[in-house]
Amino acid sequence: MLSVTQGIPSYSVVVPVFNSAETLNQLTIEIEDVFSGIDKSFELIYVDDCSSDDSWKVLQQIKVRRDNVKIILLAANSGQNTATISGIHESLGEQIITIDDDLQYPSTEILKIIEFYNSNSYQIVYGQPGTRMHGMLHRVIAYMASFAFAYIILFSHRRIKFYTTFRIMAREIFFTKDNALIPGKHLFYFWDMDPSLMGSLHVEHESRKSKSSNYSLVKLFRHYQPQLLYTAKRLLGFLQLAVIVALGYSLISSLMVPANSSLPIELILSLASVFLFLLLMRYACSRRLIILRETKYTIAEKIW
Repeated sequence: MLSVTQGIPSYSVVVPVFNSAETLNQLTIEIEDVFSGIDKSFELIYVDDCSSDDSWKVLQQIKVRRDNVKIILLAANSGQNTATISGIHESLGEQIITIDDDLQYPSTEILKIIEFYNSNSYQIVYGQPGTRMHGMLHRVIAYMASFAFAYIILFSHRRIKFYTTFRIMAREIFFTKDNALIPGKHLFYFWDMDPSLMGSLHVEHESRKSKSSNYSLVKLFRHYQPQLLYTAKRLLGFLQLAVIVALGYSLISSLMVPANSSLPIELILSLASVFLFLLLMRYACSRRLIILRETKYTIAEKIW
């Protein structure tokens, strides 16, 4: 049995779990091997997102033999983002690492991302797959989202490859010096972060060892919902600007056409209606982003 981690662990490794009973034991052993090689204290936090297989049973067996493992069972399926954040909220490590449960990111890549993080002054480092081995749907959405953010929506962050669930970050992103949670901090709101404090590097990404992907179209939408909403908000803002320009042009034109012409007035009213519609849509996106920022979840059981 592993000894209890004394004091504050150097690292917290957070793993969101969903229907991964087949891979959890191997993942645990691999992560233990990684940290035994660098002689650093760590805690391993598994968050079961209400799996329908034997994942929770397997996690309980893993926990019995290990004192530095925490296991959390969410009361309802809340999605990978929420499961990850709930694990971060329960962490104690000076640095926090997140990694998937499916073994597609080799655990040995943890050493690479730790070394890169320690060699730079970033607050967060993303391990970006050199070649993605996800399913076709997941790859297409990830590439499209990455391109849109890098060259259209979030140009200031273009050098950072943040479309990945494998990352290492400083504790102060989520916690104050007094170890209190910072309200409203959301791991997936990239635009909140200073790009100079963000980095990324290429890591290996392997084919699945077992089971098919848990990502359906609906789950992919839930996973990327903050980014999709932010993208929509920015695009709506661009459209509003275009309508304002068109309104200005129409107003000038109305002063130059004959008084009996109703076209400029009708056009102005139409553009004003479009502008109001865009404004309401943008407000709806902003409200939804505010709601998602306050990550809500219920823990059914946790075992330390």
